[in-house]
Amino acid sequence: LGLLSQDRGEFRHAADHFEQALLIWRELDQSAGEGLALTNLAEALLLDGDPGTGGELASTAVTLMRRLGDDAG
Repeated sequence: LGLLSQDRGEFRHAADHFEQALLIWRELDQSAGEGLALTNLAEALLLDGDPGTGGELASTAVTLMRRLGDDAG
C-alpha cells in the first residue's frame, strides 16, 4: 500500500504505511525487512519535503544494510 500511495504522489500517506511496516518488521526482529521499510520510509519523507528526517532514516538504513552484509559474509 505504501508503494501504491507513493506512485500516486500521496507521500505522507505512503510514509504512514511504511511506518507501520517498520514497526511490524521490528516486532518480528527481521532486520532485512526493517532495512527495506526504513529505505522506503526515508524516500517517502524526502519526496514529501522532509529532508531532515528522510536523510536521517536513509543513513540508518544504509548502516543497517551494511551490517547485514557484513553478517552475511
